[in-house]
Amino acid sequence: MKQNTLFVGRIATYKYYNMDQVVGQALATWRKQVLADQEAVQAVTAIKAVG
Repeated sequence: MKQNTLFVGRIATYKYYNMDQVVGQALATWRKQVLADQEAVQAVTAIKAVG
């Protein structure tokens, strides 16, 4: 089952953060996830092109 929710910031670490820190963590996590998704799509596309 694929999860569509990533927890970051206060809820993920049970620590107090300033909101600018939480937003920074959220953006970094989003960028990381988007890059991972793009790499997965490229890999599947390359496999389909070979086969």
